Amino acid sequence: MSTDKLIAVQNGTGNWGYVNETGEEVIPCEYRPILHYGHTELSYPAPELFGFVVLQDESGQYLVKDVVGKTLIRAGQYEKLAPSLQQNCFWAQQSGMWGLLDLSAFL
Repeated sequence: MSTDKLIAVQNGTGNWGYVNETGEEVIPCEYRPILHYGHTELSYPAPELFGFVVLQDESGQYLVKDVVGKTLIRAGQYEKLAPSLQQNCFWAQQSGMWGLLDLSAFL
């Protein structure tokens, strides 16, 4: 696993992507924000945590990529995904229920 960190960037259409610390695009700006705050217009991408990032594509499906842009969980594999502060884990929703998903099986 690379030790690179990703920085979220937004393009003119409001989509988000990620660049590495040298400014090189790793994940193109084609993803929707997944974090929304209350009834305001504030929406943000998920932060890169422990070398992974949760994304939402234009059709609303969630996926996970690593810091080199490799897809670990493909779009639509789970109903929803959310970042977790536990290393190598994400929150995943399936059949309306949430649980902690260990990414070790996908590495």
